[in-house]
Amino acid sequence: MSLPLHSRSATGWSFRHLLGATAGLGLLLGTADVQAQTLYGLGTLTQPANGAPAGSQTLITINPTNGAPTGFSPFVSGVTPGQRLVGMDYRPNTGQAFVLGYDASITSTSTPNAQLYTIAPATGVVTAVGAAIRLELGGATDRIGFDFNPTVDRIRVVSTNDRNYRLNPVTGGVAATDGNLAYADGTPADANVGAVAYTNS
Repeated sequence: MSLPLHSRSATGWSFRHLLGATAGLGLLLGTADVQAQTLYGLGTLTQPANGAPAGSQTLITINPTNGAPTGFSPFVSGVTPGQRLVGMDYRPNTGQAFVLGYDASITSTSTPNAQLYTIAPATGVVTAVGAAIRLELGGATDRIGFDFNPTVDRIRVVSTNDRNYRLNPVTGGVAATDGNLAYADGTPADANVGAVAYTNS
């Protein structure tokens, strides 16, 4: 799920809601009433502010009825240096929020470049789930999709470079490396899928 958002807060912080490879929305369902839902977007500071460098990330609380930002969490902390958060979703089985950190600059195929984390939305603090892993999700401009499959309790991760993975939310490891995304005969071009979504997730 993805939602465009461009805003500037009263403090002068300039945030943009990241799309595709650097975006994620988590929807925490409090009740069936849309007014009671809490929607979070993953945002990035586009200029230095209040001692935080450009590139610092935060969670943006979003009004689900009109898409307007209603608040910001403290800056995300605990992410491995060099990584940026590229996806976020809630685990339906437990209600925990998960995020994926990815470092596109690590090109050695023998070096881990990604880490699954849980995140506390109120504080922005992430906690690593298991050890770092290797995912081939492309460069910094590739878009990445990240979403829980509630039926099997696995996280689907896809990228515009056609890679296709399942992650285990208990161990943080790669549950399966599935076949690259492929398209029906007659498709005029690679669809460059950079988002993924499951029903009830």
